[in-house]
Amino acid sequence: MRVAAKLILTVVLLLIGLRTIDGYLTVQRELQMFRTDTHRDAVLLGDVLGLLISQRWSDEGQDIAEAVVAVANRPEHPVDIHWISKDRITFVTRDRAISTQEREQLLHGDDLFVEFDDAQGMARYFTYVPVDVGDQRVGYLELSETTIARDTYVNSTVRREILLALTVLLIGAAATAGMGLLIVGWPLQSLPQTIRRIGGGDLREPLRMNRRDEIGQLAAGLNALCDRLREAREALQRETDARVAAMDQLRHVDRLATIGRLASGVAHEMGTPLNVISGRAGMIRQDPSSSDQTKRYADIISKQADRMTAIVKNLLGFARPMRPQRRRIEVNARGAETISLLGSRVQPPDSIEFESGESLFVQADESQIQQVVTNIVVNAVEAAGERGTVRVAVRKVKAQPPGTDTAMKTYVAIEVQDDGPGIAEEHRARIFDPFFTTKDVGKGTGLGLSISWGIVTEHGGWIGVNSRSGDGACFTIYLPSENDACMEEC
Repeated sequence: MRVAAKLILTVVLLLIGLRTIDGYLTVQRELQMFRTDTHRDAVLLGDVLGLLISQRWSDEGQDIAEAVVAVANRPEHPVDIHWISKDRITFVTRDRAISTQEREQLLHGDDLFVEFDDAQGMARYFTYVPVDVGDQRVGYLELSETTIARDTYVNSTVRREILLALTVLLIGAAATAGMGLLIVGWPLQSLPQTIRRIGGGDLREPLRMNRRDEIGQLAAGLNALCDRLREAREALQRETDARVAAMDQLRHVDRLATIGRLASGVAHEMGTPLNVISGRAGMIRQDPSSSDQTKRYADIISKQADRMTAIVKNLLGFARPMRPQRRRIEVNARGAETISLLGSRVQPPDSIEFESGESLFVQADESQIQQVVTNIVVNAVEAAGERGTVRVAVRKVKAQPPGTDTAMKTYVAIEVQDDGPGIAEEHRARIFDPFFTTKDVGKGTGLGLSISWGIVTEHGGWIGVNSRSGDGACFTIYLPSENDACMEEC
């Protein structure tokens, strides 16, 4: 607002100066015009009276001049008229000495117009008109009038100029104030707020000014600066997120390696005892002298030992994964076979829907991919429950591996979607961790998704998860298409 106030003050002072100069020149012009008009009227009156005196001077003599002047010089008339003989003009006229230049002007036959104070100290206009009779100069007519009319006229002009100046000043100040606030004040008032907001780190809202002047260019430059700062900050945030994700991935890999070594050792140490337990349970179950209750206990021991053996095999598979034996497989056909086998294990049997499409081929280990699909579908069936439905679909998609800057490639995507309760937000980051499970004790080992992740990663793909709590979950297995896989191997 200070800029607008300075602009308004500058314009007001400029208007005052211009109106003062214009008013002064106007008063001087009006004063000069009044003097000219007064002189012209006096000369015209003097010429008329002089002509009358000249016509009657020869017959009636000098007295006729004084008589004419006496008749013309009426009290109500604003002009005083006096007759001055030729011999008096060289001395003093109306208490004022005639200067040499003025005397020469009169002697030359020209009229004389002067202004001076009379005996009472009042300013008057004096006009001297020479009167000739034939070729002889006989005297002069002195016509005088006070400057009261002039002063009244000048005062009226001054008042009119002052009123006009005040009017122009007020209108100009109001217009300047309005335009100054509209063009400069209010637009500039938003600049400090925007700069403070930018300094505080808020770069979202631009400075909106639909103008094409310098202020609009300033706003456009400020908006461009905000855009560049926002892009730089977003780029920095992406780099920071990428570094954090890379650090998390490194920690995750290191944790998996540690767990793998631990699992390998545990599985190796537990293998022989489990075989002994399973063998002894079989011997007890086959012993004729064993009672029915003993045989039943032996069956329980044998089943639990077999379960522990399966866990040990999973541990070994996780700790020492085998290199996939890749060959060309058709994903839709293998998926349909896997779903058909699983249909006999779930209740109800039609709770799994398979959407088959065009033939899609990948270079992969068939048994390992079947194991991955089985693990994920079984988890989806368990999450959906008895009344839920699991939908499996195979599609070709263009995708980019997460956390990388590689170009988009073609992948075969196996989508497994359920309508269960979904995955809680606090569990999503850990679902692929070994031994992490949300199932009840005895219903899961927490190794299925970890092993599946390792298998898919070994095949050059990844597993995507999209889930919201209470709205089901969708696991997508991304495998490189046959062409891309061949190019990578070559």
